[in-house]
Amino acid sequence: MQKVILYIQPQIVGSVATQDFVRVDLMEEELITLTQVIQDVKDIEKLFTDYSKTFNLPASKTNNKLFKYWFNPDVNGFNNQIFSTAKIELNHFEFKKGEIQLNEVVMKDNKPIMYKVTFFGETTNFKNAINEDQLSDLVWLNKFNHSIVYDENNNVKAGLQFGLNITADGVVYNDAIIYPLIAHSLSYIYDTSNTTNPVNIANNAGNHTKRGVLPEDLKPAITIRLILKAIENQYNIIFKTGEFFDSAALTNLYMWLHREKGKMILSKSQVFNNIASSCSASTTPSCTAMTDPTYIDTSFPNQATQNDQFRGYFDL
Repeated sequence: MQKVILYIQPQIVGSVATQDFVRVDLMEEELITLTQVIQDVKDIEKLFTDYSKTFNLPASKTNNKLFKYWFNPDVNGFNNQIFSTAKIELNHFEFKKGEIQLNEVVMKDNKPIMYKVTFFGETTNFKNAINEDQLSDLVWLNKFNHSIVYDENNNVKAGLQFGLNITADGVVYNDAIIYPLIAHSLSYIYDTSNTTNPVNIANNAGNHTKRGVLPEDLKPAITIRLILKAIENQYNIIFKTGEFFDSAALTNLYMWLHREKGKMILSKSQVFNNIASSCSASTTPSCTAMTDPTYIDTSFPNQATQNDQFRGYFDL
């Protein structure tokens, strides 16, 4: 039978000093069964991590000394509010590193008789690292910001038709951004016989005098691969390759960037100011549209008007 040895490096309340590992006394060691499966895809604490069910430690002299004053956050004892570093050895060979959480202390006659703890694999550090961060906190994604000022660079149109190839850190990411034909506030129809409905996007010459699709109707989507790369970059982790991570399904998976209701508006005032200041000697589409709200850019599908609120810079 393999001999299981558990070491815990305690976190002490009110102290930042690194503590020594303590070999704890075990009971029911045969119940410490590590598994390497996904326990629950909805729980980030259990994703892709070695996991053990809660097991018991006896209230021995060694363990009582380790967990002393666990109940009192005002005393410099074991801090049960955070994870403590731990490692497991099998027959004195290192098997797994991870963290221990003290879940419960069983008391009798006001004395501890048992400690209930759970060992988690190292990958739970991922949850601790991201903490309360949101997707908007992924700094690397800023490299995929792009101008949408009256779509003078045809970014929206190109994103709708082909997808945008964007270079970041010297690497070209093909189809990094797309503009799917999803209107944030409208419901398009496709009808080759009814050319009077302004939201009809059928390819009919008569529709070109109607409303059709405007750049301001659309919002971009970013490939999930780039989000995963940004997470790796920011938190210094590497996702496992192969299987789903290298599949066509993931390649074709995008997140629609519709964090706020309505159309995209100017999010960086300097972009508008820079363009406005250069319009006195320019006839670019963006400049013409700024001075003429009825300006028609016939290069965009079925576009009949330019809305003077559609100017901005899409900031991921």
